[in-house]
Amino acid sequence: MAVAVAAFVLGAAFWGARQAGGVMQEGERVILADFADETGEGIGDAVTEALRTDLLGSSFLDLVEVVDIATTLSLMGVDVGSELTPQRAREVALRDGIAAVVEGAVARAGSGYLITATLRGSESGRSLTSLRVAAEGPDDVIASIDQLSEDLRARSGESLRQIRAGKPLEQVTTSSLEALRLYTEATHALYQQLDNRRSEELLRQAVVQDSAFAMAWRLLGVAMGATDPLGRAQATTNAYRFRDRLQDVERHLVEATYHTNIVVDNRQAIYAYEQVLRIDPDDPRALNNLANQYLVGRNDLERSEQLLRRALAGPAPAILHYSNLFATLLQQGRFDDAEEVLRAWRIAFPGRDPLDSRGFHIAFVRGDADVAKERALNRSTDSSVDAGERARSVVHLARLAYWTGHLEEARRLLVRAEAISGEAGPRVQWEVRRDAAYEEALVGDPDWARHRMRQLLDEEGVYASIPFTEGLHTAAALRFAASGDFEAAESIIGDWQKGKPEGRRGATEMARMELASLQVGIARGDTLGAAESMEDLLYEMGCSGCYLLFQATLHDRLGRAEAATGLYERVLRPGYSGWGLNTGERIHAMLRLGPLYEEMADTVKAIEAYQRMVDQWTEGDARAHDTVRRFRERISALSG
Repeated sequence: MAVAVAAFVLGAAFWGARQAGGVMQEGERVILADFADETGEGIGDAVTEALRTDLLGSSFLDLVEVVDIATTLSLMGVDVGSELTPQRAREVALRDGIAAVVEGAVARAGSGYLITATLRGSESGRSLTSLRVAAEGPDDVIASIDQLSEDLRARSGESLRQIRAGKPLEQVTTSSLEALRLYTEATHALYQQLDNRRSEELLRQAVVQDSAFAMAWRLLGVAMGATDPLGRAQATTNAYRFRDRLQDVERHLVEATYHTNIVVDNRQAIYAYEQVLRIDPDDPRALNNLANQYLVGRNDLERSEQLLRRALAGPAPAILHYSNLFATLLQQGRFDDAEEVLRAWRIAFPGRDPLDSRGFHIAFVRGDADVAKERALNRSTDSSVDAGERARSVVHLARLAYWTGHLEEARRLLVRAEAISGEAGPRVQWEVRRDAAYEEALVGDPDWARHRMRQLLDEEGVYASIPFTEGLHTAAALRFAASGDFEAAESIIGDWQKGKPEGRRGATEMARMELASLQVGIARGDTLGAAESMEDLLYEMGCSGCYLLFQATLHDRLGRAEAATGLYERVLRPGYSGWGLNTGERIHAMLRLGPLYEEMADTVKAIEAYQRMVDQWTEGDARAHDTVRRFRERISALSG
């Protein structure tokens, strides 16, 4: 009969909380495996229990109850009541960062017994010390165990000093130790080094080792996000398919990811992440991803900040927590606090200077255009940076050019970004080309933008490779509806309706498509109840403060100047630039405010709005100067 209580080790840590392995020190943890019974008399269980009792008094060895490894056994697919063989004990030790395993056997030796014990390093599997004692008969067994325990305590100190405790592995469900090793390394690569490519390589190997490894499939989807949207969708779906074999925390994480990236339902995703935090209030994945839900899906910046600060104060702070907190503070217009986060980031991860990837943003919102331009230019030409990041850096340069009125330069830069994005995979290429058309439609030449978008939609390559998941189609439809490219918006809505089954359409995604359809309907003359419908949809999404420019353009097209100006002014508040900078949206708001205030007969505000745009583009190119000239004429007319 197996005696499960013969296994002893401290409880394991969780994602990111792993400490580096070091030389064994006093009080280190050791697992005691069930002693093999070669007598056929059932004496092995008694020997194991007796040795456990003796070793509990050791100051060098720390043995604790089986309850502390129950979770690890469950993640291995092993019942807690099962025999803890030396092989199983060693796997537990490897998973939980335990230095060594004590294993042994009881055998007959004439009329007595021979009891052997071995202290074995968990990482190397080699014997550190071996001991044996003899008992003349049943009455001598306890005394012999006392001697074995004394010898083991005496010799274990020197033996354990020869080895290093391994790093604990991630606590996720898989029966394959090799798959778990690969997953642990992939987690570090993704969250601590931001190396998606390396993480993806490791996770692909992990799911070969265990094809039902749900958490590896989930993380593979995360790692593949920017390069392979179809692969990401399949990986996330696979994780969801295998979720029933998971522990509660893992299952809720998988469900949250599925609701975020496949069906696109923010309420369901938020609920799942909250369930994780009810079980484990410090889970860094749930804290980070729930913060993103509130940041992107709800525009609740304060809640997002609270969650990210909890993550950074917890046992597993990661680069992503610093990065996302930085973005949240930028969108609140708290630039000093955002710079403080960058300083803390640099201290926590000295090999990853945040100014490499975030320096442009902080310089831009500080109003230092020259520094912003230099940083983005350096990033865009750095061959060590992946193509997607280089393309986005060129987009930043284009946005800066729009901001300063260099419209022709901005367009050339967007075309250059499109070319670079072709090296980064279809999702990045789609996003860069989509955003190029959007920026130009808002600020520059809508006809050029529409032509570029039609080219993109008609091509068989990039657009056709975008899966009907993750809200990529809805994001595009909203953008083009807001910018006035109703043909592109309507085309995307139609493709989405044909391509995504109704059963896999989340509430958030459907609401977004209905919002885009409202703008298309207004362009077709269907204006009745449009504003009220928009407010209802935003309330249903839990995000009445989201899509400010979209809301503003809808009211603008409905002739509701007062509502439109209020929303355009909110777009111009400090912090709205946020992570994506949104320079095109801010310039569009500035272009519209003067005419709208003039329509409302508010001469003072109209002059102020016109002058703000004149000042913004006064050093711009010829196209910008056409606008500057027209606005100066309006200022003169209103002032006279």
